[in-house]
Amino acid sequence: MAALAARIHPSGDLERVWELMKDEAPPWDEVPAMARRYVEMADEWLRGSGAHVVEIPEEFDYGVQITSPMGRRILSFGGASYGPTVAGRISGYYVLTPLEERLTEAEKASRIRSYNPYWTHVISYHEWLGHNVQRAYADAYVERPMRRLFRSSYLSQAWSFYLEKLLEDEGYYAVLPHVEALKTRMARLQMRMWRVQRILTKIRMAMGEMSFDEAVQAYVEKIGMEPSNAFIEVQRDSQSPSPPGREIIGERVILEMREAYRRRMGEHYRLRHFHQALLRYGELPLPTVRRLMLGD
Repeated sequence: MAALAARIHPSGDLERVWELMKDEAPPWDEVPAMARRYVEMADEWLRGSGAHVVEIPEEFDYGVQITSPMGRRILSFGGASYGPTVAGRISGYYVLTPLEERLTEAEKASRIRSYNPYWTHVISYHEWLGHNVQRAYADAYVERPMRRLFRSSYLSQAWSFYLEKLLEDEGYYAVLPHVEALKTRMARLQMRMWRVQRILTKIRMAMGEMSFDEAVQAYVEKIGMEPSNAFIEVQRDSQSPSPPGREIIGERVILEMREAYRRRMGEHYRLRHFHQALLRYGELPLPTVRRLMLGD
């Protein structure tokens, strides 16, 4: 990250680069349109020069909505929401947590900085292409009732996290202006460190080695998260029973499956075909998906 910071700003100062990126956040009323633009940008790329990555179901409608009131205490930035299926068409949304009136002016000023273009861009395709498209495949291809009801958080979180780096590797960032691409890559690396910090935070808090306030400060110092957002993240870390590491561990399993699939397919290997096979199993545990896909 330090080497990347030097390519973005002459000072090469990592924390200064993080602050300058956050300074570019637009006013809140412009954030939804910006987020939708990024969703549409990724969709256009995947239907064009990025068509080798994954197929977007034709019967899938998407958009951007505001986080429901009950979700605003646990989603510091936003998330994914599945919409209704009507006449065979599936819908899904990238949801954004608004700046509520209950917040002080200082909290609003802090929170809006997290909606800078670079964080918003990476989160937009993590949520939309990750969670919503994954769910669209499950709805389209999984028929057995019990399998439709079963949802493994490992696959869902791993697939979305896996996509963050995959799109960069497959050329998506090349459509961006040079400096914007560098800053978007910086945001992606910050989010990777976010998942690492989540593992450390949840484990150390559970063992009594880290206080709530120390955990908040760790998010601020290690990845440049705004204090108001870090508070919500730690609040969720401390209250959620879900195990840490689903994203990073799951990404590794997907990469191992992809390599095994590539070796077995040989000259017939296509990245797009692997992703289609992976997503058509629905949200089963990753070891089960591997057994069904590869027979081992």
